Amino acid sequence: MFEEFAKFLNEQWEEVAAQEAKGKDLKETITWKVENMELRAIYTEADLANISYLQTFHQTLLNPDAPQRTWRNAQKIIVSTEKYANALALEALNGGVNEIIFEVSQIEKLDIEILLAEILLPYCAVSFVCKENQATQLLDGYLSYAKKYNYDVSALVGSIAFSDVSVPNIEVLRNLFALTQSAPNFLVINLLSTETHITDRYANLLLKATHVIDSLLREDFTIAQIAQKIQFTIGLSNAYFLEIAGLRVLRMLFTEIVKEYGLEDYKPYQVLLQANTTISTDEKTIQEPDWNMLSNTTQAMSAIIGGCDVLCVIPHNEGIGEVNSFSHRIARNVHNLLAEESYFDKVIDAGAGAYYIDVLTDKLAEKVWEQFTAQQAL
Repeated sequence: MFEEFAKFLNEQWEEVAAQEAKGKDLKETITWKVENMELRAIYTEADLANISYLQTFHQTLLNPDAPQRTWRNAQKIIVSTEKYANALALEALNGGVNEIIFEVSQIEKLDIEILLAEILLPYCAVSFVCKENQATQLLDGYLSYAKKYNYDVSALVGSIAFSDVSVPNIEVLRNLFALTQSAPNFLVINLLSTETHITDRYANLLLKATHVIDSLLREDFTIAQIAQKIQFTIGLSNAYFLEIAGLRVLRMLFTEIVKEYGLEDYKPYQVLLQANTTISTDEKTIQEPDWNMLSNTTQAMSAIIGGCDVLCVIPHNEGIGEVNSFSHRIARNVHNLLAEESYFDKVIDAGAGAYYIDVLTDKLAEKVWEQFTAQQAL
C-alpha cells in the first residue's frame, strides 16, 4: 500500500513553504521556542537517527501481564456527607468508572461503612485524598472494613494522597507501609506537583521521589519495597504535545533513577502515573463552561497517548456551577469515547515513532534531567 505514495522530500516541502512565507525568513517562520527548547514545524525520519534509544523505550512499555493498553477510568468525589458520596460512587461505577477517588479532607470523622456500602471492592479501585494527619486512621479503617466483609486485602487496588502536603512525612509513610504489607497494590507514596512549566514539574517530581527514596532507605526499607508503592499524580494543562512528552519523560527518567538505586530489573511499565485534567474558571468559561468539555477531551487524549495508568477527568463546571449527575456523566464518558470509539485502548504506545513527539521527548528529557541534577546539587 505504501508504495502508492510518493516519497516525502524535505527540499520540495521547504520550497513550497518558502513561497507561502512570502519573503519572510523561512527558518524563523517554522522555528519556535517552547520552554527554552528550539522546535521546528517539521521533522523527518532522519531526525530520529541520534535518538534511537527511544525505540528501546517504546518496546519496554509492554506489560506482559496486560498485553492491551489499559488505564483506569477514575472519578473524584468530594465527600460532604458519606451517604450522598456513596450514591454518587454507585452511579459512577454503574456508568463505567472503575476507580473512585474519595476526597475526604473536609470530614473530621468518617463513617467508612456508609461511604463504601454496596461497593464491591474486588471489582474496582478505591483511592482517598485526605489531610496527612487523617491518613493512618483512614487507611486502618478501610483495611479493617475490607477484612470485616471478607475481601481479599492482597487484591485491593488504590492509593492514598495528601491534600495539605506535597512531600509526605516519613513517620506517616512508615505507618502506611506497615498497614499495607498485605496489600501490595495499594500505593501510599503519592507524589504531586502543580508547577505551571512542564520542565519544572517533572524535575521537581523526580527530586521529591529521590528525597522520599533516600529517607525510606535510611529506615531500612528496600528500593523494591519503595518503588512498588510510588505513584505520581500530574495536573494536566492544554499544552497538548508537551503533556504527551512530559509523561513519557517522567516514566523514562524515573525508571533510570530506580535502576541507579540497584533495582536493575525495574521496567518503565511499572511506573504508576495518574493524570488529572484541569479546567479554566476565567470569565470566558464562567459564561460558557462547555468550553471546558473540549479542553477536558484534549487533555485526556494527551494523557492516554503519554501513557497514564489512571485518568481522572473532572467535571467541566467544577468551581463554576453545580456539579451534578450530568456533568459527572460527561466527564467519565470522555474515557469511554477515547477507548471505545477512538480505539486508544488498542495501541500500547500511540505516539511511538511520531517524529515530532519523539524529538520533543528527547529535548524535554534533556532539560528535565539538567534541571533535576542542578537542584540535587544544591
